[in-house]
Amino acid sequence: MYLLRNYPHAVGDIVPCEFPENIVETIGATIREVRNTWDSHDNSVIRNSWDVWYDSFAPKSNNADDYIVQLRNKR
Repeated sequence: MYLLRNYPHAVGDIVPCEFPENIVETIGATIREVRNTWDSHDNSVIRNSWDVWYDSFAPKSNNADDYIVQLRNKR
């Protein structure tokens, strides 16, 4: 996933595109599947990488504007 962290000053205000419906639930299901597929003993690097991504970047709301605020608060 590519995240635009900063945009050029000349662009002005860019309105975010809305997320697909139920994105939070879809990502949650993906994380559960990762945890079920890769056990914590032999595949801890894979699981930990997904967990770090989920904790750091996964949207906690289905609203794109809320997600921008979420990322700004993590800085």
